[in-house]
Amino acid sequence: MKDSNTFYLELLKKIKVVRLLKNISAKEMAFSLKISYRTYLYIEEGKTNLSLKRMIEICNFLNISLENLISLNYGINEKH
Repeated sequence: MKDSNTFYLELLKKIKVVRLLKNISAKEMAFSLKISYRTYLYIEEGKTNLSLKRMIEICNFLNISLENLISLNYGINEKH
């Protein structure tokens, strides 16, 4: 079982992967979320806490449900 920090960091990686697959820049994400570019980068890097509300806003912009984002498997080497 993964600890909550590992789960959280993997979720942030998934956000970045989906964003890149959809050819959306970090600057576009920041603009759509009405936050600074630096703040958005801190979110993806795990340097700032992400609220559930903000997570849902990100998912909405990426057009993916939070449930699908969580279950997304994109090839991370997972430790069991």
